[in-house]
Amino acid sequence: MSDFDLETAKAQSPMLHIIPYSTTYHLYRFPPGTPGLGSLLGNIFTAQPQSSSSSSKDTFDVRTAEPERLKRAGKGWLAVTKTEEEVSIMVDSEYNAAEPGSFDANAQLEALVQAQGSEGIKDGPFGCLRIRGPMELNLVGIASRLLAPLTKAKISVLVISS
Repeated sequence: MSDFDLETAKAQSPMLHIIPYSTTYHLYRFPPGTPGLGSLLGNIFTAQPQSSSSSSKDTFDVRTAEPERLKRAGKGWLAVTKTEEEVSIMVDSEYNAAEPGSFDANAQLEALVQAQGSEGIKDGPFGCLRIRGPMELNLVGIASRLLAPLTKAKISVLVISS
């Protein structure tokens, strides 16, 4: 059992509010260029149902997406990051498209992991804490101070900032 105490963490940073989320999260990881990944991301961000026919152009460009579809792009939390080695998608287990029956991001990501075999990876479930500020992002060491109680409790951390 860990000795992490939320109240102690709040006391160490009194101007910040630490909010635990009740849902769990999964991290999906794929090599760049994974077949179907570009269209899947486009479908997630535009609440577009996945079509059974694949497009010859497997890309998504937020600059050319319809603004109204982006507004309807889903309820829940999702983050996409890319490096030269992988594309990572962190998504909450309750993430769904805003339009009923339109698109289930978790089911589609799970299917892509299965299709990729050892190339696609699903990690989790993970818990999530949100830090609501104001938070001065130019301060040196702020993240390490916020995470000190988790470090002491030997809880691993992935920090995503938006």
